[in-house]
Amino acid sequence: LDESQSGEIFYQGQSLKQMTSSEAHQFRARNISLIFQNHYLVPHLTALENVLLPLQILGSETNESRAIQLLEQVGLKDRLHHFPSELSGGESQRVAIARGLVVNPMVLLADE
Repeated sequence: LDESQSGEIFYQGQSLKQMTSSEAHQFRARNISLIFQNHYLVPHLTALENVLLPLQILGSETNESRAIQLLEQVGLKDRLHHFPSELSGGESQRVAIARGLVVNPMVLLADE
């Protein structure tokens, strides 16, 4: 999110410095996912809806089957329709991991 003060950053041959603010936002949203130490789930959305949220924000086709598959892979097959308040801390973190992976990012940054 910070701009470099000198030099240039290239990712897959594309200069990040030459992008407009809108292009940089789209680039980050489509190519880089963050998993925070504190999972930051939206409390009024179910586990499945939290995983689908990045796709909705991007205006991408909602791929519910992919979201379900990711939640199954992190061991939450039976918790798809539970709200964050109904999940343990570990389950919430696994929802956050699935949410980070749902857009198929090129780079995944995980805080601790």
